[in-house]
Amino acid sequence: MQFIPEGPDIPEHLLNAHADGDVVFFCGAGVSVDAGYPLFAKLVNQLRDLNPISDTPELDDAISNRNFDFALSILEKQIGTGGMLRTGVRDILSVPPLTLRVHEILLDLVTQGHGNRLVTTNFDRLFIQADEQNRFSVDAAPRLPIPKKKRWNSVVHLHGLLSEKSNDVNSLSDLVLTSADFGEAYITDGYCSRFVVELLRNFTVVFIGYSLSDPVMRYLLDAISVAQLRDGSSFRQPYAFISHSAGKMQQVLRAWEHRPVKVIPYLTKQQGKHFRLYKTLKAWAELAAGGQRARETLALNEGQKPYLAEDSFTAERLLWALRDESGKAAKALADTPDQTADVKWLPVFAKNGLLDQVYSLAEWIEVVSKNGGRTNKDIADIEYRGSVTRGGNIGHLKPTTIELLRWMQRHLRTVELADWFLTNGGVPHPAFSNEYSHPGNKRHRQGLGPDHRLFWDILTSDAYRISHSPVSYWSGLRDALNLSNPIAAKELLSNFALRLDIQPSPYREFEQEELEANNKNFLKSFRFELKLADQSFDHRLKQLVGSSSEIDGLETLAEPLTDLIISSLGWLKIVGASSEFDDGSGYSIPSISPHDQNKFVEEFGQLVFLLRDSFVRLSRIDRARAISLAQRWDRLEYPVFRRLFFYAALEIGEPLDASALCRLLANEGADLWRTGIQREVNRYLRRRVSFWTTDQISKLVGQIQLGPSRTTFPDVEQDRWSEFREREIVSLLKKLAQGEIAFPVKAKTLLTELTQKFPSALPDDHSDEFVIYSGGARGVHWDEDVSPGAFSLFIKLTSAERVEHWQPDNADMFRKLAVESPEAAIATMEEAIKFGLPEPRFWREGFYGLATNLKTSAATSQHEQTDGGLETTTIALMRRAVDTLETAPEVVLQAREVAHAVVQFWRDAPVADLTMEKYLSVWDRIWTNAVSTPMPEAASNGAVSLTINDPGGELSEQLIGFLWPADAKVGSGLPNDLASRISTAVRRTDHSRFDPSSVIAASRLEIMHAVDPPWAEREIIPLLDWGANPSAAAYWEGFLWPARISPDLFKALKPYFLEAMRREEDIDVHSYGVLCQMLVLASLEMQSLSLDEAKAALGKLSQKALHHVSGFVRQRVLNSKANSAAYWERTVGPWLSRCWPRDASKRSDQIAEDFAMASLYCGAKFPDAMRWFERNQLFRVLPQASTILHALDRKGPDLHEDFAATSSLIEKFPADVLHLIWICRPFQWDHDNTARTLLTRMVHADASLIDDPEYRDLDDLLPN
Repeated sequence: MQFIPEGPDIPEHLLNAHADGDVVFFCGAGVSVDAGYPLFAKLVNQLRDLNPISDTPELDDAISNRNFDFALSILEKQIGTGGMLRTGVRDILSVPPLTLRVHEILLDLVTQGHGNRLVTTNFDRLFIQADEQNRFSVDAAPRLPIPKKKRWNSVVHLHGLLSEKSNDVNSLSDLVLTSADFGEAYITDGYCSRFVVELLRNFTVVFIGYSLSDPVMRYLLDAISVAQLRDGSSFRQPYAFISHSAGKMQQVLRAWEHRPVKVIPYLTKQQGKHFRLYKTLKAWAELAAGGQRARETLALNEGQKPYLAEDSFTAERLLWALRDESGKAAKALADTPDQTADVKWLPVFAKNGLLDQVYSLAEWIEVVSKNGGRTNKDIADIEYRGSVTRGGNIGHLKPTTIELLRWMQRHLRTVELADWFLTNGGVPHPAFSNEYSHPGNKRHRQGLGPDHRLFWDILTSDAYRISHSPVSYWSGLRDALNLSNPIAAKELLSNFALRLDIQPSPYREFEQEELEANNKNFLKSFRFELKLADQSFDHRLKQLVGSSSEIDGLETLAEPLTDLIISSLGWLKIVGASSEFDDGSGYSIPSISPHDQNKFVEEFGQLVFLLRDSFVRLSRIDRARAISLAQRWDRLEYPVFRRLFFYAALEIGEPLDASALCRLLANEGADLWRTGIQREVNRYLRRRVSFWTTDQISKLVGQIQLGPSRTTFPDVEQDRWSEFREREIVSLLKKLAQGEIAFPVKAKTLLTELTQKFPSALPDDHSDEFVIYSGGARGVHWDEDVSPGAFSLFIKLTSAERVEHWQPDNADMFRKLAVESPEAAIATMEEAIKFGLPEPRFWREGFYGLATNLKTSAATSQHEQTDGGLETTTIALMRRAVDTLETAPEVVLQAREVAHAVVQFWRDAPVADLTMEKYLSVWDRIWTNAVSTPMPEAASNGAVSLTINDPGGELSEQLIGFLWPADAKVGSGLPNDLASRISTAVRRTDHSRFDPSSVIAASRLEIMHAVDPPWAEREIIPLLDWGANPSAAAYWEGFLWPARISPDLFKALKPYFLEAMRREEDIDVHSYGVLCQMLVLASLEMQSLSLDEAKAALGKLSQKALHHVSGFVRQRVLNSKANSAAYWERTVGPWLSRCWPRDASKRSDQIAEDFAMASLYCGAKFPDAMRWFERNQLFRVLPQASTILHALDRKGPDLHEDFAATSSLIEKFPADVLHLIWICRPFQWDHDNTARTLLTRMVHADASLIDDPEYRDLDDLLPN
């Protein structure tokens, strides 16, 4: 902290140590300069002038080399031992001082440090003269006290003290003046060195008035170094105030860099002008004199200053004031409204740890037992850890953090406070919520507008907090999902619970004036969305939607998903982000039906898609329930359910026609015109209405002719209303015309008239149906975008006519042709080869369509259990399609969009029936062309995902599968056809960019090395050489994809593997996790890596990487099942004892939870394993580790298989289980009070535990 601008920056640790009475100032000649006394160099020259002797070369050399103690030895030898030299010292240092200001400041500072202790190497009596009140006793060499806190309270003159009697010549011999004196004091007798060493062990020493060239400082530093080398002495960190001129600070710091002293630099703009230092020391003394009130006063004074980000001077002072564990300075900010700090200080407080002050278990027990305060501790400047904004943490906050939460209540009207909460986790700590909601604290809520009240009511509510709680991770680990099992269905739904996500509005800056002027518009400062409570399940949800047809029991989700979405939309309704007119789904979910416009839909929209798919399954299994559900959707107020209803009405057909008509006619036909549901309404109009009765069509068209109500579009200006209304009418009539309905005469006339007035046609791609359309997207479903009439004409054309009159707009129809009539499509492709048609879209859509036909044919054949006649026909047709690949223009096959389609066709085509020669001939051609166009530039991170979607990568994968020998054995060798092609793929590039085919080769390294070690070591392993291959990271990702390794392969890979372990930043997270698992296997089980090598590798891993290792150890112990006790005793325990790093900075909550679970999995050795982890400080308080409780709980038929053994540990080892729970305290998400149930079981197992202090502690902590 700086006390004055441009003054020295006093470390916070030093300020706190001074307040605790642990600092000793160690003063040199520099503190007496202002008094008019000389430094050592000037003293030597004055003594030489006082004693007229002849200069000698030795004396000149000693002075020029600043060896002043040796120079004085020479002088004393020349003058003689009669005492003239020392008398001269007395005379020079006894003149009346010019000022005692510096000495008075230092004595005041010492006095405020709760101990009258000071050390000086000066001989003068200036400290004694400055002590007018005789507060200090004095000790002087050679009779030195023992520098321990309880045995020493004096000013110590380490090198002797001038007698106050001018005729006392004998005492002058005690002065440590010459090199001989220094030798005796620091070496032969060593009384000075002993004092200094003991002083540094017991106190924080601050040197002041010395320079690095000072002989005295040199002796002091040598004494420290010798003591450290001789007996390993451990000292408290000493400090030294060192001056520097402008621009020379770094030079000074470098000079002290390897010294055992931490420098506190300060600026001197003129030689000898140290006023900045002494003003700082004076201000320090004045602050210290104020005691606790000084911190409070400083906090209020600095806090009320305008916040300036660049004002580090104010920031440091305010932070120091608040870093008081009693919390009184923070309380002053909270209790003094007219002097409270600006809310803009909040991020500064957070970054500097003031909002992360949480008691450790040991600290909290001490606080409870003593019911008192604690001493100050330095808090490092670290990133905010989220202690008060990331969920219902039950950790006990320290007073400073508690008081700052109270201070925040004064800023509830500011958007800055809201933003800070939202960007740092968004869920206030219960202490903040209690302070806000407590009936006795109404003053905080007074003056808040309705929007402010609603915002903070939401954030501090239990409902909001619980919705942000993380969920179980088990569902994501299941291989097969059967939702017919009600437990699996409930678990899945719990994983997909939605929460209200609040973020700053992106439009805030454009509406700032309105927001500031109108207190009611506070909510407009934020964007409200629904997101998964645990976003790690977003990918899992998309996977389920993508494979919904394969999920057993999907239909069981239809009703509960409906309820879940209704409940979640209630959040949006509360904040005004959802109503019967708009719930935002028109923008966030482009289409309820599958469509490429949905490719960017996230979380909430994916949940709607899962509901859609579950409805489709339900409609096939129980049509009556599906109709009932659709009618329920029709009655719900939210537009997303209206959209689902129209989707369902199209799927169900006639049974819902009447309901759809009623919906479209209700409220003056409002749903016909509403923007948010227009996609599903328009799609229904063009695809279903043509099947209605004449009467139903007449009623609908009549409503359309009336046009939209004026209240539906209140923002349209009156002078534009008539034209706007007519455009809306003609758009819907044209939409019906796309469905080829029979219009009533009046409506047909109106359509003709309005079409003449507004002649533009509706787009063929139906992009007009979307609120926002992102442009043409490949792969649009043909049934959505192909007009039945246009397709009817297209299919009647001959193959030659389709080629001759080809236009890009025909692409979707050609794909449909390939799906419905593959023979006609193949004939057209054969004609295109003759014609030389190079159009990529033609070939792309043709091959995509043929691939779709193959999938449909295979599914139909399997479903209908046909005798193979259709399959034979399909094979014959597709062989013709394969032939086109041999003759299609190369320029076409080189286009990446065509290559993707070709690969998809090749994957599904009946190539297994081809001759080997034919297969390889075609494969060589399509692979060579596919890889001739390099993939777009991409980072190696994520190489596997890019590879499996790359034509070259997919073809290489298919080649290996086709050519792999069924009778392959270890060492039998690879077929030449396969080995030569892989070698060609690997060698064809310089790997400056990663090659997908090489990634595939690396992914098969383990099995290829088993079959053909020499070839694999020659061709594939060099891909993983970090020194020789610039894309090694990508190939390592490929190799780690299948996560398999053998001892022989590890031996060949070992040097590259160990280098990979050092490349965490170069490898994607999943792959690096697999790499860490292989490290464990290689050392723990395969013995391919020595324990010393494993220890060295683990020691270099990051905390995150060690979590991969601990997680794998946990899983291995779990997998050992009945042998877990022996596995711990013989394998895991010894391995951890030898190899696991003990560095405290490498520990984490996740690692501690892994090891807690691993100990539980150790069966009969659970007590031993648990105690080992505890001894090695690998456990900690784990509020969120609810899995520990689940593992010990007995849930009858609901018990997870992983917990079959652990659930009975309480009855076997009740005291040990109690101790583990007491250490970890995993209660944050224990909403069912499982911990209380476990405590009851422990007492039943061992009644004596009721008197155990750990039991009583938990009994007091847990709710009854």
